[in-house]
Amino acid sequence: MNFANIEKEINTLAKKANDGSISIDEMAGGSFTISNGGVYGSLLSTPIINPPQLAILGMLSIVSRPMVVGGDVVPRPMMYVALTYDHRLIDGWIGYVDHLQPFVILAHTHCTDRSMLLMPACDVAASEWLQDIPEL
Repeated sequence: MNFANIEKEINTLAKKANDGSISIDEMAGGSFTISNGGVYGSLLSTPIINPPQLAILGMLSIVSRPMVVGGDVVPRPMMYVALTYDHRLIDGWIGYVDHLQPFVILAHTHCTDRSMLLMPACDVAASEWLQDIPEL
C-alpha cells in the first residue's frame, strides 16, 4: 500500500468514525493510538494502552498560560501531551528479564537456603534482602 492509499483509507475511516458507522473490526489491530481528551476539557491524564497496541498519545486541552518571551510575560497557548507505551517497545523482553534477574536470584536463594527457612520472616530486615541487588 502506498502513501496515497494509506491517506485515502485514513480519510474513509475518519468519516466512518465521525458518522458513527465504523465497526469494531475496522478499529481492531492497531499499534498506535492518538487520543484527543482535550475536547472534554482535560488538562492532565494518563492514557491507557489497549493491547495489542504499543503506545497511545493523549493530546489534552489547549489553554492560555503565562510565558516569558523576550523578557516579557505574555499569554501563549499551551497543550500537554502524554505518551504511554509498552516498555518492551523500548527495552524489549530481554531488557525486562535482565531488570528482574537480581530479584529472582535473590528470592530463589532465600527460598532454597535451609538456614533461611528456620528464621522467622520478621527477623530478616529488608536491607539484608536487598543488599546484594545491583543499582538499577
